[in-house]
Amino acid sequence: MRFRYGLFLWIFLLPAAWAQQDRLRLGPLLEEALRNNREILAAQKRLQAARQRPSQQSSLPEPVFSLGYTSNGSPRPFAGLGVEPTSNAGFMVSQEIPFPGKRKLRGEIAGKDAEAELQQYRAVELNVTSRIKQAYHRLHHGYAAIDILERNRDLLRRFIRIAEARYSVGKAAQQDIFKAGPPG
Repeated sequence: MRFRYGLFLWIFLLPAAWAQQDRLRLGPLLEEALRNNREILAAQKRLQAARQRPSQQSSLPEPVFSLGYTSNGSPRPFAGLGVEPTSNAGFMVSQEIPFPGKRKLRGEIAGKDAEAELQQYRAVELNVTSRIKQAYHRLHHGYAAIDILERNRDLLRRFIRIAEARYSVGKAAQQDIFKAGPPG
């Protein structure tokens, strides 16, 4: 008896659900997700950054420029400069030169990191695609269930009309109409 109540509840709710139904296609949904999904966009940015690292790692470090001074007699900068023989100012440029082969090795390591980030990007893309496909197929299953329920509703209506017609000509009992009709 519970099944019949649930079935008739679905039958009365179907027109509202059917009116709001907008059948979607999987292709445009996937395209939209691959274009605008936040997880995929973040993975793309990480991949782009990782692809820039090999050239940065294999290049020489930035040169260092510094200014220095020594003053005597006063705490002010450059005090005594040109007057005191021990006061001086200087400008220095330094460049770190790594051991031969280190830059190349750092570039190769950064290249491997970029390849790993590419695999991570593909994993995120596949994960999002998988979730969309699962949701799409659950939606498709729901639409198929609605179609089946609508066909069943039409069959029940026909059974009711047949039972009423048979009752009106005296070939069926009144209880047949109640059995075919909604409870209550």
